[in-house]
Amino acid sequence: MERAIAGEPGRPQDNARATYSPEFSEEERWLDWNLPKATLYHRAAGLNIAGVAKAMIGGQAYRIPRLEPVPDAASAAPGTVIDRADDTVTVAVADGAVRVTAAPITD
Repeated sequence: MERAIAGEPGRPQDNARATYSPEFSEEERWLDWNLPKATLYHRAAGLNIAGVAKAMIGGQAYRIPRLEPVPDAASAAPGTVIDRADDTVTVAVADGAVRVTAAPITD
């Protein structure tokens, strides 16, 4: 960072050592409530950089632009809706619960 702030031009990328990251597949965009909350948090964050995370909640498909772990949540079967308020839903996962902002997928 210091060099960049100082205005140094940097080094060109060595294309022989570069890697390619393909876009997420449609299947990879869907969150699985059977996973731990930390895994879901990181997966949703990564998906939302390059598109939108999706999930099934109560049999309905939703876009999930935000997901955060809920500390000390009551235990329930993964995928169980624990609470709903406007566009926020608390869903049970493998090791607790997550709170998501959920927008129905209508297309």
